[in-house]
Amino acid sequence: RCSKLKNQLSKRTITLSIYFLLFFGVVGIWVWEIKQFDELLETMWAWEHQYDFANIWYSFKLVSPFNAAICSLLLGIGIFLKNRTGWILITAWFYYLCANFIRLILEENTINLADFSKPMFLVAIPVAFIILMNKYEGIAVYHRVESKSKVKLNFWSIGVGIALAALIIIKKNLLQQYL
Repeated sequence: RCSKLKNQLSKRTITLSIYFLLFFGVVGIWVWEIKQFDELLETMWAWEHQYDFANIWYSFKLVSPFNAAICSLLLGIGIFLKNRTGWILITAWFYYLCANFIRLILEENTINLADFSKPMFLVAIPVAFIILMNKYEGIAVYHRVESKSKVKLNFWSIGVGIALAALIIIKKNLLQQYL
């Protein structure tokens, strides 16, 4: 009985540690994107005019900022939802990362076998988290996901992840179209 309790506590501790690190990743993405946008405003506009609404709006159109922050919001919400929806949101974020990294690799058009290891490493990180989400029992218990429903939930996650990647591409193209 004591070893079972210890095993449950260790699974819970590992799960919460993973989610704690993911949460700090979300916060880090938000801080980084705000800092990058502030630096952009600093370089584009004079100090007394850099926070004018028109200048901020033009800068939004120019660079399409906060894509990663908006997408990481799914991850942040999913961490705090202890149900299937939370599991779908977290897994969808990793599928979005895979789709986004693959899109970036294909857009470069310079697929060289010597340089192919770096992009593959970028794709391997979210794939490892997808495997972790599907195989680690502690995460399934945290989100109350049964193993027989994981296939269906993965299809939902793939759909949400690809839709999110498509929305980001559409957002970028629409904002730059009206520039």
